Amino acid sequence: MKISSPPRRRTAGFTLVEAMMAGTIASLVMAGTMATFMFGFRTMYKDNQRLATNATLRYFIAQVSKETLDATEFYVFPNYKSLDGNVDLVGDVSSLQADAFGTFLAYGDCLVLVTRVSATTTANVRQIRIYYRVTTDSEEIAPV
Repeated sequence: MKISSPPRRRTAGFTLVEAMMAGTIASLVMAGTMATFMFGFRTMYKDNQRLATNATLRYFIAQVSKETLDATEFYVFPNYKSLDGNVDLVGDVSSLQADAFGTFLAYGDCLVLVTRVSATTTANVRQIRIYYRVTTDSEEIAPV
């Protein structure tokens, strides 16, 4: 006589191997997604910093341009230490150098804008504005 075993009932579910494979694939997808997200986040941060720097620079250039147009005269000094109380407007001021197009340029780290009451050079000074970099090395980057 043959004794038959009771039929096996299959229960719904995943085997251990299937669950491990699904977990591995999900982990790889999450790692790729996080790497892409972090790359995008870093790029966005750098772009925001660049845009903020550009906006600040545009504001500064607009302000200096406006004040230069309002000034009666201006002087460019090699560095701010030239303004020591005994300023010689002949010897201390940066010399003009011609570029390839014949335009005369003055290079320096200190800009002095003088606004007089009237356009004559003997009129009283109404305002003096000084912009300078706190460095003596022309290769060094310093704030204005």
